[in-house]
Amino acid sequence: MEEYGAKDIKVLRPREAVRWRLHMYIGGENESLSPRVRLLECAVRNLATGPLEIRLLLWRDDAVTIAYDGDPLPVELIGRPVNNVPHPALYRLFLDVHVGGGSVSPSFAVLNMLSDFLFVSTMHAGDCYRTTFAKGGIVEPLRRSRCRSPLGVTWLTYTPDTTLITGEVLTLDEVQGVAERLAGC
Repeated sequence: MEEYGAKDIKVLRPREAVRWRLHMYIGGENESLSPRVRLLECAVRNLATGPLEIRLLLWRDDAVTIAYDGDPLPVELIGRPVNNVPHPALYRLFLDVHVGGGSVSPSFAVLNMLSDFLFVSTMHAGDCYRTTFAKGGIVEPLRRSRCRSPLGVTWLTYTPDTTLITGEVLTLDEVQGVAERLAGC
């Protein structure tokens, strides 16, 4: 019998770990809900800023928007610049997988790592801060502009990475089911 040893251990970076073992982050394969529904639930459950109201919009091209009122996402600069580029706190939410208490908790980073495209917008004092992520990385840096808040204080629009999140596109009934299951969370 061959022994299990150091040669058998594969170290994965957070992005690789989430994409390779997505069921650890959004739920097991044996659950009755599709991976697309579980990804949406993961994102909605992560709204820890006490939203007053959450709106879920389903788009024809398999995109989903989660819009909510409540505290905006943090945009202040944190830490030292990386490669002479300052990093806002918002990046940490969407790039770092959070663990604690011996278990992995769903995070916005999981949504980023499992999305083909993720557009993020949050309001601060009449200014709108926007950025774009995809497959665990940053596509466009955070930028500020003047705008009104058509959907709420914060909104996220994403399309799942279909190479990982398989199955049929979300239906209106599934989105309504997510809203009902998570009402009051």
